[in-house]
Amino acid sequence: MTIKEAKEIDMVSYLSAAGIEPAKIKGENYWYHSPLRKERTPSFKVNRRLNKWFDFGEGRGGGLIEFMQEVNNIKIPEILQKLNELNLPTTQLNQLPSRSTGIEIVSTKLISSPALIRYYQSRRISTEIANQFLCEVDYRNNNKSYYALGFKNDAGGYELRSTYFKGSSHPKVPTLIKNQAATLAVFEGVFDLLSYCTICQHQPVAPRDFLVLNSVSFLNSN
Repeated sequence: MTIKEAKEIDMVSYLSAAGIEPAKIKGENYWYHSPLRKERTPSFKVNRRLNKWFDFGEGRGGGLIEFMQEVNNIKIPEILQKLNELNLPTTQLNQLPSRSTGIEIVSTKLISSPALIRYYQSRRISTEIANQFLCEVDYRNNNKSYYALGFKNDAGGYELRSTYFKGSSHPKVPTLIKNQAATLAVFEGVFDLLSYCTICQHQPVAPRDFLVLNSVSFLNSN
């Protein structure tokens, strides 16, 4: 692995792999309790678009390499070796889901990954609802293996979601879920549907069919 490749590794993904999860997320900014010291109020920010961190308590920041030098006290060759072994994804925040290329679905199964369970729970989705609509998907992208929550569409493609990735496999089309209902509820994305179903889980709600567009580009399609 080169230094350039290391700098492109998604820092949020690296922190998650190290067992460090954000205390709060505001748009592209992920706030953590500082890994550099003990604190009660999170002041360590990662800007996911820039893939940079800044510790407001310390008054300094940088990229992933600088962070690993600070926390692990290791030199660049060791950093590159460690990152190569971890096999983490590169930053993909600006990648449009509809343009994800090279994604190959390897297998699907019931959700069992603790990281994926923590992710949907962080989105306030109940386990019952998650298991009803989602599965755990193993996939390959650019010859590397990953896993994510998967939501199947009507053409056999999957919307893929995890803490560090938002994308889709081809073909990309909407998902229609029929419940033999007289009314249809339309959602832009899968988590809109999951949130709705979690809220209505223990309430008397009339049955509805569900249409998840999976992309606003399908809004005006026939």
